[in-house]
Amino acid sequence: MMMGWKARALVLSISVALAMAKVSMGVHRAFELASTADVVVEYARPSSVHTLMAALPIHLDHQDTSSSSQLNQRDNARRTAMYQTLVAESTKARAALVAQFPSAQCTHVWIKTSAFCNGLTVDQVHGIAALSSVHKIDVPFTVRLHSTLSRDGRKAVLPVQKKAAADANISSDDPPSSSSSRVVEWGVATIGAPDVWHHTTGEGIVVGSIDTGANANHEAIKHNFRRVKGWFNPYNTTTDIGGDDLPMDSHGHGTHTIGTMVGSHGIGVAPGAQWIACLGLNGDVGSQLALVQCAQFVMCPSRQDGSHSECKLGADVVNNSWGDDGGGAYNDWFQDIVAIWQYVGITPVFSAGNSGPNCATTGNPARYDNVLAVGAVGSYANDPTQLAFFSAKGPVATGYPSSSSNAAKAGGWRGKPDVVAPGFFTVSANARDDAGYMALAGTSMASPHVAGVVALLKSKQRDLTYADIYRLITSTADRAVLQPEPAAWTFKNGSVLGPGAVNCGDVLDSAWPNNRYGYGRVNVAAMFREDGSLKCGEGNDNGDASLSPPHSLVTSVHGSPNPSLMSLSLRILSSRYGNAHDMEHRANDMLGVTQKILRHLKESSIGYDPKLAVQRFESLNQDFITNAMLHRKAALLTLLLRLSLDTDTTTLYVPPLPVTAIGHPTIKTVR
Repeated sequence: MMMGWKARALVLSISVALAMAKVSMGVHRAFELASTADVVVEYARPSSVHTLMAALPIHLDHQDTSSSSQLNQRDNARRTAMYQTLVAESTKARAALVAQFPSAQCTHVWIKTSAFCNGLTVDQVHGIAALSSVHKIDVPFTVRLHSTLSRDGRKAVLPVQKKAAADANISSDDPPSSSSSRVVEWGVATIGAPDVWHHTTGEGIVVGSIDTGANANHEAIKHNFRRVKGWFNPYNTTTDIGGDDLPMDSHGHGTHTIGTMVGSHGIGVAPGAQWIACLGLNGDVGSQLALVQCAQFVMCPSRQDGSHSECKLGADVVNNSWGDDGGGAYNDWFQDIVAIWQYVGITPVFSAGNSGPNCATTGNPARYDNVLAVGAVGSYANDPTQLAFFSAKGPVATGYPSSSSNAAKAGGWRGKPDVVAPGFFTVSANARDDAGYMALAGTSMASPHVAGVVALLKSKQRDLTYADIYRLITSTADRAVLQPEPAAWTFKNGSVLGPGAVNCGDVLDSAWPNNRYGYGRVNVAAMFREDGSLKCGEGNDNGDASLSPPHSLVTSVHGSPNPSLMSLSLRILSSRYGNAHDMEHRANDMLGVTQKILRHLKESSIGYDPKLAVQRFESLNQDFITNAMLHRKAALLTLLLRLSLDTDTTTLYVPPLPVTAIGHPTIKTVR
C-alpha cells in the first residue's frame, strides 16, 4: 500500500510539474503582484496548420478554374473550408475549458485556437494548464505603432482631434493641401504605378487594413469603401464620429495608409480596388486580442458581434503598418495566422519598422519568413534612391534570441527587409479633413505602396499565389539606382544622428538581396508587358533567377517541430521539345536542376546531408516528383520538388504546400 501511495504521489507530482511547465514566467510574476491575472490560453492543435491545410474536406485544387468566376468560387470554397475547420477546432477546445471552469471569463479566437481570459485566479490557471488540450499559458501584450518623426527628425506628438485623431507623423510646417491641386504623388510615381493604370487599377480586389481605423468620409477613399461588412471594431468603443457600424480613425495613421493603397486624387497605388478596415490599434496601441480578432475579420468579415462571417467578402491583401521596434527576441505569435492567410489567398504585407539605421532592427512580425517586409526609401530632399535613415535593417534571428551565438551557426539568420518602397514624407489622406492631405514619414508609409502593388497584380491575374507574388516583386525590383550607406546619417539641420551601418550581417551591401534594401525598390511597371500580361519568370537585368511560372521553383520543407518554407534562386531557361523521344532529355534536365539545388543546400546549410531519389514517368504531360531527404540531427526534413512538364516547355513549378499534402498538390496550368 505504501508503494502504491508513493507511486500515486509521484504521478501526481509529475502531472503538476507538467502543467506548471505550460505556464510562463510572466504569468507567475503577475500573480506575485496581484491575486488575479489576465492570461492567453493557447491550445495544442491536434495537428499543425499545414496538416489542417492538407485535411480540408474537399479537394479544392482539382476544381475547374477556366474562368474568373470559377477561380473566385474555388478561392471562396478554400477559405470557407479553412474557416469551418478552424472554428470546429476552436469550439471543441472552448467546450473543454467551459465544462471545467464555467465561471472563467474568456474570449475565444478561432484563427489562433486560443482564449484570452480576464481575472483568473491561481487555481484556475493551474487547472486550465492541466487540461491536455492546453499547450501554454502566457500574459497578453500590446503592440504600438512604429515611432514616427517630424521634419526636424524629432518624434512628433499632436493632440487628438474630435473629428478624427491627429497623425503623429505630420509636423506644423506641413499644412494640409487641397484636392484641387492634386497630382500623382512621388511615391506612387516612383514605383511605376501610373504606367500600368491603363491595364488595371486594382478592379475586383479587396484590400484589408489592420490599423487605427479610417475616415470613410475622406474624398480620396469614400468611393471605394466596401460598406457590406467592411468595418470591425474589436474594442467596441463609440465616438462622436459614429458607432461601431461606421469606420472611425482613432489616430489618423490608418486613413493615411489606406489612401496610399487605394486612394484617388493621385495618392493611391490601386485606386480601383475596394478597402475594408479593422481597428487593430486604438490610438497608437493595439492589444494582442484586438489584432487577432482583426486577423479573423479580414479573412472572413462578420457582424460587429463576430457572427455571420462571410469568407467570400474577405481581403485579398492586408497591410500591417505595425509591429515591435526590433532588436528583441523572435516572437512567433502571429506566424500561424499569416500562414493561414497565405493558404486562403491573402497576401500579408508588413512595415519593417523605424528602428534604423542600426543593423538587426527589423521587428516582429516583419521578420517572419512568410511575410513581405517593407523598408523605406526617401530623404529630406525627396531622394527616392536613398534608404530612409530610420528604415529598419536585417539580419533577423529565426527563433533564436538576437544575442545567440549559435543562431548563425545553425543557419538561423535571414535577411530583411524583403523590398523597399517610398516612405519619407509621402502625401496621403488627412483624417482630420475630408478634403485634406498630409505628408508622413515611416516604413508605415512604405508598406501600403507594396500592398497596392499586390492589388494591381492580383487584379490582373487572380490566381497568383503568395509565392508567385513574392518572386515577381523581388525579381523585378530596381537596384542600380540605389545609393550605398553613408558614412554618417544626419538630420535636416545637419546634426549627426549616427554612423552608417554597412554590410549588416556580413552580407555585402553590393550583394542582392542585402540587409538594407532587400531585393531592391519595388517597380510594378517592370512586372507588366506592353500587352498588359505579367512578366512571369523573366527576372530583371541583374542576372536573377527565372522565378515565376512557367519557370518557377519553390520548395516546401516540413520539419519538426515547426514547418518552414525555403525558397531557392536558380536560373532556369525554357527548352522546347518536339516529341516523346525527348523525354529522357527532359528527365536529365530536371535531374541536373535538382542536383544543383541539392548542392546549393549542402554548401549553405551546415549539418545537412542531401540524398536524392528520382521517380520518372515515361509519357508526356505527366509530372515527375523528386524527393530529397535531408537529415539533420533527430529531425527528418523532406524537400519536395514538384516538376510539371508539358509538350512545349520545360516548366518547373513547386506549389508552397507541405509535404503532408503531397496527395493533392496544387498544379498550375501553364500556357
